[in-house]
Amino acid sequence: MTVENAYVVAIEPTSPIQRDQVQGFIKKEAEDWWHGIADLWIVTGKSAAEWRDALKIFFPQGSGSLLVLKIDTNSSGTWALTSSIFSASQRKWIRENL
Repeated sequence: MTVENAYVVAIEPTSPIQRDQVQGFIKKEAEDWWHGIADLWIVTGKSAAEWRDALKIFFPQGSGSLLVLKIDTNSSGTWALTSSIFSASQRKWIRENL
């Protein structure tokens, strides 16, 4: 099953607390999510602007960075993956959802 709207959320936190806050928020608010790389998530359930607006509260002025990018899940060849450290379930999620 490929999702219609998937986004990459990448952060550069200035503290472990920020990372934990973002992770907790994503787990609570995303329809579905993937997290196999530190400070990077793939999320569904909101638009890019909604994710940005919801997560920016964890990044007050001068306190880290946040980037949200849409993944084109309707076109083949728009993403690629290789890793020996991703678990089988992490690889499966990406293949089935993107």
